[in-house]
Amino acid sequence: IELATLKADIEDVMKLKHPSQTPTNSGSGSDIATLNRNRKHELILKCDVEISFMMNELSLEDEKIKNISRLSKLHKIAYDAYLRKAVEIKKEHPGLSMRGACHQAIDHNDLSHIWKDA
Repeated sequence: IELATLKADIEDVMKLKHPSQTPTNSGSGSDIATLNRNRKHELILKCDVEISFMMNELSLEDEKIKNISRLSKLHKIAYDAYLRKAVEIKKEHPGLSMRGACHQAIDHNDLSHIWKDA
């Protein structure tokens, strides 16, 4: 966030909300108190904007992590199904090498939809 731009916007907002509280340069106690109060409001608004942006970014990151986690689970399910299929093929054809069983399992129709989902 560009604070210089934000500061100008906040000052305009503060003037619109409290036109009678805009401090003068006379240096009186009430002007200084008003200036301090306006600075506090400005800081509060900046904090609010920054935290809103940060929360939005965290929410987006959380969604990305959830998607990665979901894909990771789908990959694990697909890989486990692939290994089970290879073992099943090996049991059906004991003379077949493990590599041959794995090769047959990877192209098996039962697994194609699992691989596509993952």
